[in-house]
Amino acid sequence: MVPLRIVSMVCNACFIVYGYFNPAYPTLILNAILLPLNALRLYLIQLVYRVEDAARGDFLLDWLKPYMSTRRYAEGYTLFRKGDVADTMFYTVTGHFRLVESGLDVPYSNG
Repeated sequence: MVPLRIVSMVCNACFIVYGYFNPAYPTLILNAILLPLNALRLYLIQLVYRVEDAARGDFLLDWLKPYMSTRRYAEGYTLFRKGDVADTMFYTVTGHFRLVESGLDVPYSNG
């Protein structure tokens, strides 16, 4: 998929040049829009590959740092409940979690 996306971007650039020198403005506009969209899709594909690598056991999370934000929670704060939609990933730096439904305490572990 990545090589096809790169070929598509090269073709977009060629059509932009063609549309500029041979006044074909619809072609120029279309490919001027498609080039950044293809670049974004290429970036997202690379991000998906990184997530797949992490799921297979590469637990180095340095590549995720640009997407992270620091949050502090007070003791006793409920982060989520059973059945909530999983829309957030938590990376624990200090502290521990209590799983109320199962009665388990999950301690912080740095590896």
